[in-house]
Amino acid sequence: MVRHLAEGTSADETSLTRLGEHIWTLSEGNPFVIVESVRGVLDTARGPRLSDAPALPEKVREVILGRFERLSETGKHLLATAAVIGRDFDFRLLQCAAEVEETDAASAVEALVRTRILHSVGERFDFTHARLREVAYGSLIPTRRRILHARVVSALEQLYAVTAGNERVQSDRLGEHIERLAYHALAAELWAKAVVYNRQAGAKAASRSAHRQAVRYFEVALDAFRELPETRGAREQTLDILFQLRWSLVPLGEYAKLAESLRRARVLAEELDGPLRLGEIAQSMTNYLRLIGDCEGALDPGRRARTVSATLGNQTLGIRATYQTALVCRQLGDHDCAVAEFQAVVDALKGELLYERFGEPSVLSVHARTWLATVLAEVGRFTEAVATAERAVEIAEIADNAYSRANSYLGLGVVHTMRGDAARAIAALERSVALCREGTYRLQLPPAASALGAALTLAKRVDEALPLLEQAVQAAVEMGLFGVFRATSFGSAAGNSSPATFRRPMR
Repeated sequence: MVRHLAEGTSADETSLTRLGEHIWTLSEGNPFVIVESVRGVLDTARGPRLSDAPALPEKVREVILGRFERLSETGKHLLATAAVIGRDFDFRLLQCAAEVEETDAASAVEALVRTRILHSVGERFDFTHARLREVAYGSLIPTRRRILHARVVSALEQLYAVTAGNERVQSDRLGEHIERLAYHALAAELWAKAVVYNRQAGAKAASRSAHRQAVRYFEVALDAFRELPETRGAREQTLDILFQLRWSLVPLGEYAKLAESLRRARVLAEELDGPLRLGEIAQSMTNYLRLIGDCEGALDPGRRARTVSATLGNQTLGIRATYQTALVCRQLGDHDCAVAEFQAVVDALKGELLYERFGEPSVLSVHARTWLATVLAEVGRFTEAVATAERAVEIAEIADNAYSRANSYLGLGVVHTMRGDAARAIAALERSVALCREGTYRLQLPPAASALGAALTLAKRVDEALPLLEQAVQAAVEMGLFGVFRATSFGSAAGNSSPATFRRPMR
């Protein structure tokens, strides 16, 4: 239809294709919207530039508004409320948010369905066309939008919270709607609730390894704090959110943001004079400095964190600081130190702690075993290395943590490569690379791709290996991780182990 309507113009094939794709999205196949959208482009004063992305044509908007004007006042009010809620909602939420008596609300919804503005999807409702909602929402003045968004927040809380004593507390069902609450609280400018719900939505996203989403939610929560009075409590909550944010920035490879969040966290921790928080920041600095290649500088904050842990008797901080120190030792090629420190972490994470994440995006016992296995392989202790790596995979699979699974298969593949078993190495590393690409583990992809390239080289499949190795190097350089990436992947065997350890399986 777009091509037919554009006949006689000078539009090229690329422009027509781009316009057709955009109008299909805009119109959802509605012929009237298609025709008016193309005419809108052809009638533009600039001439028939079909590459322009048209907005909803004014004539279409007028027709839609005309349909709305024929509704009753209650119908218009429910339409406005539905537009604010968004697509896909149930009757109870609509009625509660609109604050309309049940019978009147049911009659108005029937009219909206009868006029094909809404349609039912099982027990739920949706707009028959996205542009209907767009026009309804766009016709509201900002003040009324904020009021309705606030009512949606209140309705969600009322419908899905439970009462304990005289207080309303969060239930599992409220948690199912946390993303909606985060969105509506922000749009309503309910800043305190926007902080709480966006923080919870961020934690929920991080728990399922959706770190890009988690970062967005945490950043919104931090921005919302700027609208609230600056109190000690607000600073403490800001610091807590910064701590949560860091663990989603690491797997994404967002090191500039990580550095800024740690700097901001340190300033707040010093203002609050909290030794435990300063210890947390110190162990995070160990991780950050190692990631950017400053291993010598990373050791000092790691020692400080362990000192704070011993002084306060905080085992969790001590375990995490020990793990970060072990990674630094491994990267420096200090195998004895690395084995001892990783083993200390593995020994500490037993029983209930075996699957503990400590607020991080991964299962710590998995990662400690993964890197312990690679160090054991680097010093020729292959039997122990394979058993340790396989146990890491087993724990990661049971925990069903995608980030840890990607890491554990990387470790297993590296161990098999160093012992010369290319077939097993390739199988494990292909799984690791696939998991990295499926998720948002930008940090993990360069070492995984590099290790797979090395394993393919070992199998004399050089044509397949070279593109992977080139991609890995490019990604590592872009993230500023070339040094750490080289030491984190199979390249560590080449760069940090003895020649005998590396060359024996390569023969």
